[in-house]
Amino acid sequence: MRERSWRNWKTAPSGRGWGFSVGLRTLIYLALALVIVWGFRTIYRDWRKKFADDDKKAEAKRKAQLEHNRREAKKPGVVELKRGDDGVYRPGDEE
Repeated sequence: MRERSWRNWKTAPSGRGWGFSVGLRTLIYLALALVIVWGFRTIYRDWRKKFADDDKKAEAKRKAQLEHNRREAKKPGVVELKRGDDGVYRPGDEE
């Protein structure tokens, strides 16, 4: 029987040579890499959709707040403040 050690590098432990086991190992590594890349891609897409939805909600909320502020400013009794020459805000001239 032939001695099997790491020094005998021309023959794989199966005795068939390195071609089969190296090829199989390479296919397994490629398959694992593809699964990992596919998983990262899926996670990235899900996060991108969630952040896009959050951005749409925040934009809608901001627009609603601006519209609310505009309606409030048109109500009677609202005082507009004007910035003076000294940088202090004071009620503007009433007309």
